[in-house]
Amino acid sequence: MRDFGFEGDDVFLAGHSLGGVFVQDYAYKHSEDYKGVMLMGAGIQRKYRTLNEDGLTHWDVEVPTLTISGTKDGLYRITRIAEAWWHQYSNIEESQEGMFPISSLEGTSHMSYMTGEAPAAVKKRDLRPAVDEDTGH
Repeated sequence: MRDFGFEGDDVFLAGHSLGGVFVQDYAYKHSEDYKGVMLMGAGIQRKYRTLNEDGLTHWDVEVPTLTISGTKDGLYRITRIAEAWWHQYSNIEESQEGMFPISSLEGTSHMSYMTGEAPAAVKKRDLRPAVDEDTGH
């Protein structure tokens, strides 16, 4: 981006589904270069968390990360978001509170974040959204 004239410091990375896995792995290795990460239909990987002796969750991540999910996501199920809510919001150590917010969008599916033709795995496993495409986007 700098090669094309970008001079700002507020750089965020976003990824959907498997792209969310790649985005976080990259951003977390280069944390000084990014202000935040946005994951859609994906969540922070379990490998980045540990439990402290007091049972609270500690994230080995320095980049604030927003997780966005759909309540009708057939691939990144709402149960994974419930787990994420526990570790990123309810059970998180005090020094990291607010760094990893979660938003679950009612009625959206995995495909609700995408445009174009759904990949075969998404067609096979995703649930039907309860909202139209414009609302999902």
